[in-house]
Amino acid sequence: MIITPFQRKILKEMLSSSGHIFRTPGGFWVTDPSRNVETEPLVDNVRRTWCDVQTVRALERRGLIERVNQFPEEWRDTRKLTPAGAQAAMEE
Repeated sequence: MIITPFQRKILKEMLSSSGHIFRTPGGFWVTDPSRNVETEPLVDNVRRTWCDVQTVRALERRGLIERVNQFPEEWRDTRKLTPAGAQAAMEE
């Protein structure tokens, strides 16, 4: 399965934290909801400690993450890492 380096980065962050990714106000998807993504330092002039819903949906289509059904709405429901996602995170 081909995934982008950024998608792998998100999977690795999920693996090293709670194994979940959460939607925060503003549409930011983060592995640690206590972090304020709007005040994170710039890296290469881009704040990339978060991802958008397209990345979340791409990972879900590939079976690397899945909904936890915390909320009825698909667009805001927390996702968790699947076994395939954990394996993809460890590959290089």
